[in-house]
Amino acid sequence: MSGWPILSVVTFLPLLGVLFILFVKGDDETARRNIRWAALWTTVVTFILSLFIWAGFDPNAAGFQFVEQQSWLGGIASYKMGVTASPCPSSSSPPSSCRSASSHPGM
Repeated sequence: MSGWPILSVVTFLPLLGVLFILFVKGDDETARRNIRWAALWTTVVTFILSLFIWAGFDPNAAGFQFVEQQSWLGGIASYKMGVTASPCPSSSSPPSSCRSASSHPGM
């Protein structure tokens, strides 16, 4: 699966599910059933794709894995994401090792 933007898909697939749900018309039982199925399938597919990330992740590797960089709007905007095993807790003042992890040179 190298080269395939799996992190982007896992990140943005739920947004596509929400957009689909927003366009479902009607207040009847059919519309509610379609909304529930769309939510379920979006969740299931996202979960299955996240299992591929989990299975392919090497906790012993240094730096970020599954790194992706995508340009948007003809290069005006872009984003870059990756997964790391850095054990940084969420707090208002993280340890110095965690502060440097957010600007890791390998990413």
